[in-house]
Amino acid sequence: MPKSSKIDVDKLLNVIKKCQIFNEDTNKIKGPGQSCWTRIQNEMDKTVTAKYIYTIVLQNRFGIFDKLGLNDKLKQNTSNNSPNNSEGNVISSEEDNCIDLSDGEDV
Repeated sequence: MPKSSKIDVDKLLNVIKKCQIFNEDTNKIKGPGQSCWTRIQNEMDKTVTAKYIYTIVLQNRFGIFDKLGLNDKLKQNTSNNSPNNSEGNVISSEEDNCIDLSDGEDV
């Protein structure tokens, strides 16, 4: 029997939704060195590392792509052949291009 995960997937999803982890310009998930992943790690009470959270998303573990709507974004941007055609194309002026979408909540 496989070992059960120590990650609360529902909590992880809610925390990830607070940060912009998808770069609309490149049609890729932001890299593991971006501050969003550290913010997510901190919100998860450091039960998992930022790099592991990135790996979970990148490898679509727990079906997370569908739950976050990333499959739709990838398909839309690929079919349009232009990453700037989608509404709400928001890229932060922060150096690492991570955006806090928590509506004022601490992340």
